[in-house]
Amino acid sequence: MGYPLTWALVIATYMRPHILPTCLRLAAKQTSPPTEIIVVDGSPDWQEMHAKIKKEFSESFPDIKLIYEKAIKLSSSWQRNQGIKLATTDVLFLIDDDSLMYPNCAEEIMKVYSADINKDILGVSSMETEELPEFDKIDSGANLLKPPSHHPKQTLLRRFVKKILHTRSVEFLPYDGDYPKHILPKHLESLNIGIIPYMTGSRMTLRKEAVEKEMFTEVIKRYGAAEDQDLSYRVSRHGLIVNAIDAYLCHLEISGGRLTTFQVAILEALTPAVLQQFYSNDLAFVNKKWRSMLWKRCFIRVIKNLSERKFSLSEPRGILYAIFKLPEIHKRSGEELMNWYGEFQSNLFDKKSS
Repeated sequence: MGYPLTWALVIATYMRPHILPTCLRLAAKQTSPPTEIIVVDGSPDWQEMHAKIKKEFSESFPDIKLIYEKAIKLSSSWQRNQGIKLATTDVLFLIDDDSLMYPNCAEEIMKVYSADINKDILGVSSMETEELPEFDKIDSGANLLKPPSHHPKQTLLRRFVKKILHTRSVEFLPYDGDYPKHILPKHLESLNIGIIPYMTGSRMTLRKEAVEKEMFTEVIKRYGAAEDQDLSYRVSRHGLIVNAIDAYLCHLEISGGRLTTFQVAILEALTPAVLQQFYSNDLAFVNKKWRSMLWKRCFIRVIKNLSERKFSLSEPRGILYAIFKLPEIHKRSGEELMNWYGEFQSNLFDKKSS
């Protein structure tokens, strides 16, 4: 038998007025509704959205506690931590502001937590689908938003790249050389779940006590490259991370146009290297392994970009730039790295498109 638990939605957002209300509304309309919805908004006009959301919730969802705050710092990690500290529930849904939950998504996830009376499971991820959930009339505008295709046309060259060079391999390096080995307890085997190594932030949920032990890393500014894999991997050192196979959401992956492809490629290559310095138990191994992975990634992205006629080669150029920055990361202590990488990111964000 399960036991009753409460959950809160914690959203870090920035300049998403066209989709944030729908994200929050679908969460509020869950068959198992949240106790709290917490939004930390980094937008310059955040008060306008606050007023709009507050009015709707007071009229339509009076039983849900709404907390809507200005971000202390414009950073996905910092904003999520700000929201986590405000939450008072057992479970936190840390999804993206463009993640649209199916009506029973929360119910299916909370079934897993409730059945796990020994708290062996610390995190539960929903399943992702490209199909939009159904909307009420009030959400009709959201029907104009179509999720992007995750399956680009498979040319012979692209199929060769996938098969020979394994482009779909995970681009996260476990800090301890491998993922923790956990076994699903027998009393949970009847649940429709599967053990996973880590979660993506678009569909992440965690027990509050588990996330409070680790928290999102605050070395990351603005673009949260690897923040979700990092946190959920560190949590997985303490217990199970699973998929709830009957829980679905649609992640629209809306581009905000905030950073260039070149900048994103740099951050996706350098941020994991920085996090390895903080959390790895075998730096010599992971530093060498990550450099090797980046050279492979660079080669793959050259072929991929050429196959897609992206002749500027922004992604591989960004990765190559990052590779030659790695020694500057490896030679610094944690405190030095916190200051250096913060300044590096600020300078990178200030650069014009490349």
